[in-house]
Parts: sequence; structure tokens; C-alpha cells
Amino acid sequence: MGVILQDSAELAALVGAAKLSRYSSDDAEIAAAIADVEAEALSYVRRRYETELDDITPATATRILKSKTADIVLFEVARQTTDLVSEGVRQARDDAFTWLRGVADGRFVLDLATRPPADVSRPAVLSAKTEADMVFGHGGLDEW
Repeated sequence: MGVILQDSAELAALVGAAKLSRYSSDDAEIAAAIADVEAEALSYVRRRYETELDDITPATATRILKSKTADIVLFEVARQTTDLVSEGVRQARDDAFTWLRGVADGRFVLDLATRPPADVSRPAVLSAKTEADMVFGHGGLDEW
């Protein structure tokens, strides 16, 4: 049992049973790929959602996280069994990693019940000045 994906049956439901069976029907091989990819996917997501992921299970993982993880798993299974991975499978993997990097950078939101706090800090240079100091006069930057 995985952290994001339950098992190969859930993977087959997400990517299509026919597509998955084209590359592998070995449950042990698929389970190993699921474990490896989940660890990699969570390494991206943990940069932003560290404590929120402590209790994640296949039942609580978001649909998009499952889908993106499944796309990467399918690529890995395909890569292990054949030298020719279809362009569609490769593109889905690339899109999944783009999304994971976006989640890590805060550009995309992983829709969990709890979210990390927003960064509302102000730069130190502004915190040393008052509101009146934030207006430029005729002296330009020299007044700062």
C-alpha cells in the first residue's frame, strides 16, 4: 500500500488498464515503481507542505496529486520495460514534474484541508521606515 496511490489497481484506474498492461502486469514491479515515485513526488511537495503531509493516505491524497503521481509511475514502468516510451506518456511525465515544481514553489496549490501559512513578512528595509518615509521627495534615492 502506497502513501498516495493504494496499489496497481488504482494506478490502472487512473492511467487506463490497457495502457498499464501494455508496459507491465507484474504487481511487484509496479508496487516498487509506485513507492519510488511517491517518495520523489513527496520530496517536491514537502518543500511547501511539510507538516500537512504527515497524515496523508491514499484516502486523503488529492485527486490531482494522485493523477500526477500516476503519470510519473506509468513513465517509470514503461521505461523499465521498453526503450520506446510513447510521446504522450513522456509528455504527461514532464507535465507532472512541472506541476510538482510549481507546488514546491507556491505557484500551484495542493488542495489539502490545511494549507501552509502565507508569507506576510515585510522586507527589513521597509520595517525600519515609517509610512511617511516611503515617499520620495525631490532628492530621489538620496533621501533614503
